[in-house]
Amino acid sequence: MFGEKLRKLRLEKKVSMRTLAQKAAIDFSYISQIEHGKRQPSRDVIVRLARALKTDVDELLVVAGHLPEDVGEILGRDPRRSLDLIRETLARYGKP
Repeated sequence: MFGEKLRKLRLEKKVSMRTLAQKAAIDFSYISQIEHGKRQPSRDVIVRLARALKTDVDELLVVAGHLPEDVGEILGRDPRRSLDLIRETLARYGKP
């Protein structure tokens, strides 16, 4: 899922894999592996990719299955209540 999102963003911004690799200081082959679902990037790599693509870091973190640090701290204070609130809010928008 993350690889698909990364590829879509990269193509929308008309950035080649090589250019993205240079801007994010990541090996070209690693980006290819991410886009093809063969590798899952670390939080640090996701942040570098988001900045190189000039896109929302938090959105890419969530797509990759990571919580932004501030959200993790908020959820950690009262996990049960936080999850109930998230589910209730999403239900209003027709999400399961």
